[in-house]
Amino acid sequence: MLLTGHAGLDSAITAINEHLLDKYLTKPIDNENDFMVSIRLLLQRFWMQRTIDRQHRTLGDLYRFANMLNAIGDLRSTRDEIVSFAAKALGCRHASIWLVEGSELVEKVSGEDRNDAGVLPARLPADAVERLFAFRGARRADRREDVPWLEGVAESALSSLPEPPFLYSALASGDRILGVLMVAKRMTPIPFEEKDEEILT
Repeated sequence: MLLTGHAGLDSAITAINEHLLDKYLTKPIDNENDFMVSIRLLLQRFWMQRTIDRQHRTLGDLYRFANMLNAIGDLRSTRDEIVSFAAKALGCRHASIWLVEGSELVEKVSGEDRNDAGVLPARLPADAVERLFAFRGARRADRREDVPWLEGVAESALSSLPEPPFLYSALASGDRILGVLMVAKRMTPIPFEEKDEEILT
C-alpha cells in the first residue's frame, strides 16, 4: 500500500506499473474510517495469502512424502522417514514412534531403538492397549493425564516421553493398532492447532 501526495506521483506510477502495490491512496486522508478499513482488508488478504501458500507447501510435502513411503521397502526406513517428516512438517524438535510389542509400548526413534540404550519400554496394561483402539486421528495433550492409554503405566517406564504439550496419533494397519506417533517441543512458541492435528493424522 502506498500513501503519497503529488510529490510522490512518479514512485506511485512505478509501483503500479511493476505490480508492487495492492492499494494506492493519496493525501490528504478525507475519511479516516475508510482508510482504516482499507488497511484492515489488505492485512486480512495478506494473511489469507500466506495461509494459502503454507497449505500449498504442506500439500506438496505430503504428496512427496507419500511417494517416498511407497518407494521404501523396509520397516525401519519407513519408520525413520515418518519420524523425520513429522518433526519437519510440524516444526518440532521431538518426534517418536511407540510400537506395541506384545503388552509393551516401545519407543523407536530415527533408526535406532531407544530400548537398546537402556530405556525401559512402557509396559502397558492389557486395557491400555485396548484403549489405543478407541481413538483415530491426532489429539493434543496438554498434560499426561489427557492421554487415556497412558493410565496405569509405571512412571519409570514413561521417563522418555516428552513433556506436554504434545500431539499423538494412533498408527494403524486396517483394524490393527501398531502404535503411536508423537511430536513435541515446538521450535516456535505457537501452540499446536487443529491444522497440526490434521497434518499428523
